Amino acid sequence: MGATTPDATPERGNLKSYSAAINYLSNNQISTLSDLEACLTIHEQNCDALKASLSAKEKHIKKLDRLVQLAGFYREGKPVYDKLNGIRWKKKRAEYAAAQERPLHFFYLAQPELKPYLTEGGTLPEKGWQEERARLQREFREEAEKLKAIHTDLKSIRQIQYAVESAQYDEQRRAQTRTRKNEIKL
Repeated sequence: MGATTPDATPERGNLKSYSAAINYLSNNQISTLSDLEACLTIHEQNCDALKASLSAKEKHIKKLDRLVQLAGFYREGKPVYDKLNGIRWKKKRAEYAAAQERPLHFFYLAQPELKPYLTEGGTLPEKGWQEERARLQREFREEAEKLKAIHTDLKSIRQIQYAVESAQYDEQRRAQTRTRKNEIKL
């Protein structure tokens, strides 16, 4: 990791971080810089794939939430709508519509969006939506935990990569300084 000079005393925190880095490298069988880069690339790809999957699941969960909400509006408004259609006199019909304005409004809002999902019996697969939503939420939580673990690994890998790059930079600087000193002596 970082080269320490004999006169420099490493701090306890540095020793802990170096020890953790060495343990991580040995546990994951990373022995070269190319192995480290490959591991970083794989973790980043896994992270991106999980993020895309989580985003798709979240979008689908929101759609199912909306469908369940609309199904509730439809379920509450359907009897009111049917009764309204059963009233033949204009005045009574208008009075009933005014008295039941809210459920009718939400029924009319839900009806076009739910029309493709209505079965032949005129029912909605609301229970199926709720089960699918519960399954997706469970998968979402599991994938979020995986993503959290990958983020932790990525953080470790990036810290190791930074330490390696810092050590390489320090070594290059020392080599340039030695070269200059040798040139000055000549």
